[in-house]
Amino acid sequence: MSPLEHILYGGNPKGGGGHMYGHGWKVKDSRPRSEFSQSWTQRDITNAIREVLENHWDGESLGPFSATIKGEIVTVYVGVKNGMFEIKTAHKGLP
Repeated sequence: MSPLEHILYGGNPKGGGGHMYGHGWKVKDSRPRSEFSQSWTQRDITNAIREVLENHWDGESLGPFSATIKGEIVTVYVGVKNGMFEIKTAHKGLP
């Protein structure tokens, strides 16, 4: 599963992801997953992720980076896999 598929649709209830409206997982005894607004399309979400990375990430730090995009706080988590930076997840709201 690609990071984008994880962010939008999730893989399973306990695996996280599923932040596109209508795809949030409801897991018993856990907090609900944040979902982007119903009006946000896949393109809106990918553009918001790109905007956070281009304007709020220094290109070398790990962790969450947040910004307000189209009136919503968007948080993108950057990690390392096999020595390369990668987007681990992104969601609406603060870390």
